[in-house]
Amino acid sequence: MKREDLHILSGAHVLDSLDDTEREALEGHLAGCEACARDVREFRETAARLAGAVSAAVPERLESEVMGRIEQVRQLPPLVSVGPEVSAFGRSSRRLVWMLAASIASAALLGGAAIVQYQAAAAAEREVARLQETADSVAAVPWPHSMRP
Repeated sequence: MKREDLHILSGAHVLDSLDDTEREALEGHLAGCEACARDVREFRETAARLAGAVSAAVPERLESEVMGRIEQVRQLPPLVSVGPEVSAFGRSSRRLVWMLAASIASAALLGGAAIVQYQAAAAAEREVARLQETADSVAAVPWPHSMRP
């Protein structure tokens, strides 16, 4: 199992959905990865809240039937909507798209500003180095005996 794969198993681990090999690999990974350990803690808190909200036992027959047929079910592509339906967040899809576009534009502007600042800092460093060379060359000029401090 690749190290990158371990980063996506936190939720499945909390829900006891990993096989023994995956669980052991992830538990070893959690010892050295604070981000994944934090994810596991947060997923456990969320799962506990959800379990407390609604708790119902799944009939054993239903669970075994679902688990037996799950590999035969083909995943459908996501539904694409053209209307102004309300999303799970309570906002229209169009508004979410605009908010995402604004976020991307903001990130691009901040990235551009960072690049400009980096270039200005590099230019300032070059100027300081040039001035230091000039100062060093002036300091290296020998003083006449009559003008020594």
